[in-house]
Amino acid sequence: MYGYANEDVFDGELLYLQAGVEDPPYVDEEKRQAPEAPDEDTKETYYAVLCIENNTTVDITYWYKWGDGAWESFVLKSKERKLHSQPWKEKEDAQTFPDFFIKFSPDISGKSPVKESPLKAYLAPEDSCNFGKVYYFRIKEQRIDLTEN
Repeated sequence: MYGYANEDVFDGELLYLQAGVEDPPYVDEEKRQAPEAPDEDTKETYYAVLCIENNTTVDITYWYKWGDGAWESFVLKSKERKLHSQPWKEKEDAQTFPDFFIKFSPDISGKSPVKESPLKAYLAPEDSCNFGKVYYFRIKEQRIDLTEN
């Protein structure tokens, strides 16, 4: 109608005149259109996040992979924590991000057969251990174990 701000909610011209504004701000009619949906590049990114903490007195070598990806090795030093994360754009669909798999030797000497386990990650707003599922390497009965708490 007049092109003034807040015109759809109030009679813009009258509202501004009552407030003592002589020259109310003009709103371009083209800008009144509904905002466009964000394009793929500006959508918020989420992460599949898990962390592994070494609560033992020995360094632990383990292998890991996300989904069907290639196995990678990592040496987790005593008393350190390692973040594992994958970008994920589907906030509502946390069940479909790839599983995380880990392999390690439960023998402190590292000479026994390797144990393979799937681990669960949490959906998080950033790739940080503050938001991730945390697992702990511990020594239990002279063997290395990986636990959730």
